[in-house]
Amino acid sequence: MFDRISRSAMALIAAAAVLLILVVVVVGQIAGPDDVNPSAAPAPSAGPSATPLSSAASPTPSVGATATDKPIKRPAVKTLGIGATAKFNRGTTARLVKITRVNGKAVLPGEIAGPAIAVQVSVYAGERVSFDQTVVNAYSGARDTPAIQLSTGTKPLTGSLARSRTTTGTYVFAVPDKDLDDVTIEFDFALQEPVTLFTGAVR
Repeated sequence: MFDRISRSAMALIAAAAVLLILVVVVVGQIAGPDDVNPSAAPAPSAGPSATPLSSAASPTPSVGATATDKPIKRPAVKTLGIGATAKFNRGTTARLVKITRVNGKAVLPGEIAGPAIAVQVSVYAGERVSFDQTVVNAYSGARDTPAIQLSTGTKPLTGSLARSRTTTGTYVFAVPDKDLDDVTIEFDFALQEPVTLFTGAVR
């Protein structure tokens, strides 16, 4: 009896194994090769493109950017006596015609009333010249203290001057009486010309 049962059980097991094999084969055919091989690595996704170092390190220049202009190299400063004549290009000259002691008036903010000097500068044009860049300053005393320019009485050189013509400008500066023995008048005619320092005593 037990022998019959064992044989019946073995037959059932064998039948079940054959059925399982058939099920696996059918499922594999339906699912396709991709599902049968689940261990296959998926294709890598495309990541963000890397920026080249040269592009990252080289920003685009802004529109309208220009190179820095080179500084103008000025001629050496010339120092002359109070009564000397400064010579410039093409026969143009400048000199201090007169320096007069006056009583300065304070009108604008920053001006100081009191002892002052009125400096008359005469310019002869060897060619047509412009006074657009012309600046006149004054210094006094052992420390060359900058003198304050006063508006009252000052009539600066302006505009232009034709060839072979002469014109005069007047500049008033507040200068203490104690510094009159050591006065410097700075005449800066134009960028391409040397700055001229007229130095001496004012009587």
